[in-house]
Amino acid sequence: MDDDLILRGLDGDLPGPELEALARWRAADPAHERRYRQLERLSAVLAEQERGSVPARPDPGSLIRRSRVRSRPSGSERRWLFGLAAAAVIGVVGFGVLEIYLGSTRNRDSIVRDLMTGPGEASTVQLADGSVVRLAPDSRLSFRADQRREVWLDGTAYFAVAKQEGRPFVVRTRAGSTTVLGTRFELQATADRLRVVVVEGRVAVENEGKRIEVDGGEMTFVGSGVDPVVNKVSEPSELVGWVGKVLLFRDTPLERAVSEIERTYPIEIQIDDSILRRHLVTATFPEQPVEQVVNTVCRILDADCVMHRDTVRVRRRR
Repeated sequence: MDDDLILRGLDGDLPGPELEALARWRAADPAHERRYRQLERLSAVLAEQERGSVPARPDPGSLIRRSRVRSRPSGSERRWLFGLAAAAVIGVVGFGVLEIYLGSTRNRDSIVRDLMTGPGEASTVQLADGSVVRLAPDSRLSFRADQRREVWLDGTAYFAVAKQEGRPFVVRTRAGSTTVLGTRFELQATADRLRVVVVEGRVAVENEGKRIEVDGGEMTFVGSGVDPVVNKVSEPSELVGWVGKVLLFRDTPLERAVSEIERTYPIEIQIDDSILRRHLVTATFPEQPVEQVVNTVCRILDADCVMHRDTVRVRRRR
């Protein structure tokens, strides 16, 4: 269906027969409904801007940068503006980074970007500060193009946060916020509940004025009317199995990185040198072959690696 008809329907300008046709089109295919919802969210954000206010948390489905609106445009003018934004949203039903803006483009760092995934899809993005996020299916992540260490999440994501002394990294959700200084963790966020699994490091979770700290190897649930309780987890990586063969390391101790590589691939890595074991690993492996993972780790360590069948021996270069 033509976008102009959808926008006219959102504006209330469609006669009865065309409105019924729009309803049938939406019901015929989930992709049609997603397209309709995208344009609907664009309409809602533009309406906020026309009233002179922009939500503190940008709508991850629209992501229109602030623009000055001097007067309320007519229906046709609004549809023309929607058309500009809608053109940018094409192809985001699957996944990818969406960037929409109106008005001047001089300050592109202020643009809010959106990563969206559909059913059965996952995607990975590296933020401007060096942190990496793996987004699960049916999830949305909003973030800025600048170095601001703050994102908004609807759904599930796995974070490998770059350490920056004195600059906490904040994940905001509808059910609460999570603040970290440098760690790897998973968040599952819905409207009224937040699950946090910490693989490495420490996070502080806040909800309804309550704050709780969660260490590596622990998890918690927070939500409306629920007192958060921290529980020990014997192997937190097993709770984030949806990540698949995507490995995210940020200042991760080598022994922990090796353990995760061995759990992901049918391989044994032997490191006999105590100096090498003290190394920290920062790398992202998006479902790469094990040989490439091993070679990259060896380059990071500046070490010699010998791979024979399902065993790798790592030695310090002499």
